[in-house]
Amino acid sequence: MSELPIECCADTILLNGKIVTVDAKNTITEAVAIKNDKILKIGTNEEVKALAGGKTQIIDLKGKTVLPGFIDTHIHLSYMWTIGLYTLDLSAPPIKSLSGMLEKIGERARETPVGQWIVAQGVTGSDLNLIEKRYPNKWEIDKVAPNNPVFLDFYHIHVANSEALRLAGITKETPDPAGGKIERDLAAGEPNGFLWETAGNLVKGLVPPCTVDQIKDGIKKGAKILLEAGITTIHDIVGDVSAPVSVPMKAYQELLESGELPIRVHMIVRTIESDVDVNNLLKLGIRTGFGNDWLKIGGLKMFVDGGGISRTAALYEPYNDQPENRGVLFSKERLAEEISKAHKAGLRCCVHAIGDRAVDMILDIYEDVLKETTRENHRHRIEHGGNLFYTPERRERVKRLGVVLDTNPAFIPCIGDNYKIGLGPERIKSAFPYKTFVEEGILAAAGSDWPSVKAWKPLEGIWACIARTTWGGYEVSSEERISCMDAIRLYTINAAYAGFEEDIKGSIEPNKLADLVILSDDPLTVPTEKIEDIKVETTFINGKIVYQR
Repeated sequence: MSELPIECCADTILLNGKIVTVDAKNTITEAVAIKNDKILKIGTNEEVKALAGGKTQIIDLKGKTVLPGFIDTHIHLSYMWTIGLYTLDLSAPPIKSLSGMLEKIGERARETPVGQWIVAQGVTGSDLNLIEKRYPNKWEIDKVAPNNPVFLDFYHIHVANSEALRLAGITKETPDPAGGKIERDLAAGEPNGFLWETAGNLVKGLVPPCTVDQIKDGIKKGAKILLEAGITTIHDIVGDVSAPVSVPMKAYQELLESGELPIRVHMIVRTIESDVDVNNLLKLGIRTGFGNDWLKIGGLKMFVDGGGISRTAALYEPYNDQPENRGVLFSKERLAEEISKAHKAGLRCCVHAIGDRAVDMILDIYEDVLKETTRENHRHRIEHGGNLFYTPERRERVKRLGVVLDTNPAFIPCIGDNYKIGLGPERIKSAFPYKTFVEEGILAAAGSDWPSVKAWKPLEGIWACIARTTWGGYEVSSEERISCMDAIRLYTINAAYAGFEEDIKGSIEPNKLADLVILSDDPLTVPTEKIEDIKVETTFINGKIVYQR
């Protein structure tokens, strides 16, 4: 036992392990000491044991692997997860058919008072898991729920029944909104219930929003699941057109004040398609990073296009399975105006862009605002950036402009089969070029988009970067496989950089926050097919155990 003064002794020491530090040299060592909320020392067992005192907690790792706490840079905890607790779940599977989906809607209608809303959600692309490969139209929903407005939210695709369309004032004369489409029956021209992208907002805005207490409950329940997956920091997309942004922001602040906030949060505030205008934040003088190590403003979220799985991502060439469709592109003028204001004020922009037309648009806008107002270290992001269409020319622009790509490795297994159908075997060859990013020094971080996709855990994403195999067994560009260590970096130090936090987290180094995970097996040595089966044994935040298996 050390003779050091108690104020110099470690609070907790982890010994006899494999400490994968993820530092610049990819150092691997045996032990780590924690003091207060930070890493005190890493090194050999003997070096670290010298910092033990009479009150030091000693944890024998028995050879297990320790990584930095995982960071998820694109998640929907306060909105999608919370809403999901209070809505009908239409994810498929386990629902396997249109009749099964309609049966659940009918069951809910029979127990819902006449006139009250029935709202349902499902995982993105779950229509492909149905036998019929489609969602129900308004007439089919009307048969099982004739007395209630019904709204089905599949994130990029929405379906409303006749009563919901009536309440929203949507008729055959209603024009398509900017960035959206009201699908119509070809014979009569009448809306058939399908609302693409922003068209869904015409109905979604009528749905009664969750309360602050409901969102607080959802955050706590969802965070418990995230901690079990080893996630210690999230970048949460806050706000939606159907509810004021102030509601989830108030929920987060109340949890912080009461000491109940269970996970570190960057609030990526949704603008343009929410009730928040950039001018509101500018008047307050708020900049990216405002807050503390638990809760802070991480930037602004905006959209350029829709989603590839819903065939609304904006492409130059049409979709293989929809030869008349090139997706949906939002207003460049409005987007450029908002980004310019935010950029000048020190607010970082996180812009959703998936299709090649969309990626070029946002890179054009970023280039223009940087010419107009030079700003070092802006770290503007492309959400879902790097997933598709990153040609050498686009990669050169990303690197030159200093743009961070918020990519989604878990999309490979989850929706890779859908991408192959929609884009064809040639265009999908350029998908998820992680090895190229590593070789060219392009900064990519990893977000899950949870809960809109089913494959979301960091260890699933790490596996996907190496296996590159879809659930249907299709191998996506095997030449773009990366090492397990490079895949881990996407969820740790790279993700910390994406949040301006590489100096305080993302690796296990002295003076960094003691956010750690202990794993059941070593991802660096187990066979690739075993990586996604690794369990998180223990999760630490601030050196305190917040989850133990």
